[in-house]
Formats: sequence, C-alpha cells, structure tokens
Amino acid sequence: MDFHFERKVLESLARIESALQAQTKEIGTIMLDISGLQQAVANETTVDQSVQALITGLANQITTLIAQSGDTVDPTALAALVSTMQQNASALTAAVSANTPAAPTSAALKALPKQQ
Repeated sequence: MDFHFERKVLESLARIESALQAQTKEIGTIMLDISGLQQAVANETTVDQSVQALITGLANQITTLIAQSGDTVDPTALAALVSTMQQNASALTAAVSANTPAAPTSAALKALPKQQ
C-alpha cells in the first residue's frame, strides 16, 4: 500500500473524529439547555396550579362557612366573594392558556442559531 494514500486516509479519519467530537459536545450543550427549560416549565406549572388551588380552596372554605354560619354573617356578601374568587380562578386559567405560546415546530427549532 502506498504511504501517501495511508497518510491521506489517516488525515481524513482524524478530521471525521474531530467533527464527531464537536457534534457530541454540541449535543451535550443542547441537552443541558433543554433540561433547564424543562425545569423552568415544571416550576411555572407548579406555581400556576398552586395559585389556582389556593383560590379554589378559599372559595370552597367560604362556601362551607356560609352553610355553617346561620344568621351570623351576610350570606349574600359571602356568596359574592365566592363568585368573585371563582371568576378570578377562571380568569387566571384563561390568562395562562392565552399567554402560553404553542410548542415550536421542529422546523422552527432547526432554524435556531447553533450555540458555540
């Protein structure tokens, strides 16, 4: 076998190996970025659900107090509070839904600039 040919093959293999190492590093960086995003979404979802549960829970507690209060409180005023809280919970849900962007398409993700 020709020494010049072998050297060319080894140089080509070295370039391929270098390119694969660079891609492996880039994939690792992308995976780190995605995991951070996944955690941020999970945290936000937890907060949104907690606020919604809090509002709903308070409205339920007021409803229970209305039933147990007899004539000691104004049931109309308490019922108005429950109604307002339920509307707030619905408004929160609608706002979160309306302001949550759709998941990006694979084409949009491919169009993003590569990180160095």
